[in-house]
Amino acid sequence: MGAAVSAAYNESCTLRLRGPLHLEALRLAIQQLVQRHDALRTTFSPPGRSENRRDRQIEAPLVDFSDLDERNHEACVKDLIGREIRHEFDLVNGPLLRTQIVRLAPKPPTCSSSRRITSSATDGR
Repeated sequence: MGAAVSAAYNESCTLRLRGPLHLEALRLAIQQLVQRHDALRTTFSPPGRSENRRDRQIEAPLVDFSDLDERNHEACVKDLIGREIRHEFDLVNGPLLRTQIVRLAPKPPTCSSSRRITSSATDGR
């Protein structure tokens, strides 16, 4: 499967938060979300078998654009999101969720998330 096909199922979500933010509380909330939802901890072996890793840790690095000229913020965020959307997920080793917290001003950062959408369906038989 090539990079274009692998990235075809990528989804991006950006949340713009205003007001005070407790960075460690947000990181903990992201980790708790991953612990609650099996699909965010799942990986796939080369033959296609799925494996759910209970110990999956998700990084939420801070990308700080607050020292850049405010007129460049939007372009920097768009570039970051564009690169993230095109970045392949490692289906074997995971994780299938990536998050970044972007600080545009000295106070409230923006939270950006990319994830690999996985689903299964049955015909009820």
